[in-house]
Amino acid sequence: MWSIQPENLIDQPAADLSLYLYSLDQSIDIYLHSTGGDIDIGGGSLGSQVISSLPIPLDDHEFIESVLGVLTARLNADFVLSADRNGTDIDVYYNQAIDLGDQAGVTLGVALPNFTETEAWWELLLAEPAFQGDQRYLRYAFLHELGHALGLEHPFEDRDGDTVNGITDPALRVCAEDTVMAYRLPLEGAWPQVYSVNDWAALEQIWGVRALEQPPVVESQPVVQLGYRLFAENSTQELAQLAVLGDSVDPDAVYTLELQASTLIEDLTLESADVVLRFDATLFRDVQASDLRIGQVLPVANAVQIDNALGQIRIAAAALADLSVGASTGLGSAVGLEPAVLASVALRFDADYLAAIPQAPDGGLSRPALGFELALNDQETVLSRSFDDGSGQRNREILGLAQLGGGLSVDGQDVTLYEARINLEQQGDGMVLGTQRVIGADASFTNLVRSQDVLQATSEWLNVGNITANNVRVTSVTNANAALIDYQVVDQELASGSFVNGSFVEDGRESTEITASIRILGQAGQVVTLSDGLFFVEADGSNWFHNPGKGSKNLITYQGDLNYDGRVSMKDLAYLNAGAARQVLDDAPAKQ
Repeated sequence: MWSIQPENLIDQPAADLSLYLYSLDQSIDIYLHSTGGDIDIGGGSLGSQVISSLPIPLDDHEFIESVLGVLTARLNADFVLSADRNGTDIDVYYNQAIDLGDQAGVTLGVALPNFTETEAWWELLLAEPAFQGDQRYLRYAFLHELGHALGLEHPFEDRDGDTVNGITDPALRVCAEDTVMAYRLPLEGAWPQVYSVNDWAALEQIWGVRALEQPPVVESQPVVQLGYRLFAENSTQELAQLAVLGDSVDPDAVYTLELQASTLIEDLTLESADVVLRFDATLFRDVQASDLRIGQVLPVANAVQIDNALGQIRIAAAALADLSVGASTGLGSAVGLEPAVLASVALRFDADYLAAIPQAPDGGLSRPALGFELALNDQETVLSRSFDDGSGQRNREILGLAQLGGGLSVDGQDVTLYEARINLEQQGDGMVLGTQRVIGADASFTNLVRSQDVLQATSEWLNVGNITANNVRVTSVTNANAALIDYQVVDQELASGSFVNGSFVEDGRESTEITASIRILGQAGQVVTLSDGLFFVEADGSNWFHNPGKGSKNLITYQGDLNYDGRVSMKDLAYLNAGAARQVLDDAPAKQ
């Protein structure tokens, strides 16, 4: 799937119109002309006219209703079906054919904005016979035309100055799986029946994201406590921060959300619970019934309901611990003061959606920490306490949570989500080559070098990422006038900064020194430019890093330039003689 920037799918005038309509009564009201028959319409730029509409079948009606339900659940707006078209914002018609005047070919659908002196609205027309019984294609076309009314545009549309990768031909590149606003056939053969990740990113930018419904504030003393904890698969380490994208991250990893329950009053035990778990459905793949496990304390589950569109799971479970009289072979053990696992849910992140979320420089996703909401049905959540009724036999007082004031406390560890990054950054000016002159009273460091010289230079590399870099190593690359012949990495394992309680802390970052032996290859008058690259640095599972722009530029001087002053002169003979005088001979006198 192509990643499409939201602005490349947003038709701002269309979005502004629909946002204005929403502002009038805080809802987008949609009318479906289900009965069919001749009916007059506004017709938008085509002018008012009478069309021969066709009935909208019940299953298509239900499909459209489900689409509106998902829109309402995810976007910060209400999309409501209306029984008539009086004062509606979007009217939907199936009709025999669509005539756009001089336009050649068959028109499958069109979205028409209408304006009068007193009102405005959209009309969506779908030429149902033109789809030749292909229901998936027809429903894709509905999503497409509804997308126009919600503020989306074709990915190839350049009226507003932007297209996807500059492509204006509808038949090229972007496919139906990338966005329902595409004209190109689906790669997988089946027309998508939902908005894509790219579509949702654009819709959310237009309409905003609906905040999860908050549970009512309970003023009474808490009686039951529910909690949640997130774990990696086969791990007992509770997560407070989690890498969900990037280096060494498995996009198919499974995580376990554990739900716990306990009572907060000493003599009360929890006999049954009717729990609702709410989560951000955009972050996860669909949860299946097989992903849910009921705990051993309340193992009798008489209702498990999963709604992936709304991001909600309902669990009703109970214990029958004393069903076998005088024995401990009943079902469950009820729940007391000690927290017990009520249920667990296997979760898998939607990597495509996560990848579309903007990221901070430290790799953190630009969204609130991952949290969950828990609520109890206080009528069906039942507790008990033992009491002496004077008969000499056991007895219990059975109380609904509502009778105890409905008090609930929720405790959970929110999780900071981030992209795992190994990022090795060269410090300072990078590798600096040069020659240390030792002969003469003006001995100093010069950036002049000679062909075939082998020189050493050192640079510092810092792990500015957010995960440890293991097995740091070097790979040479081509440089026009130099070659890497050897290198040494002082420390091959470099710790990084890390997320602590949702904030990135740099304190733990480590660096290493890389010393390179470099042979000069160019000819006199040429320049060795290390900023063009000499080697890449990498670690296990990371990208390659070379930080272009860092490193020295060195002029290659003549072979006879013994004093490295950029020219060959009689002075070089004097330096040659001085160098010979400086030699320390260990054995026989030098041969003439």
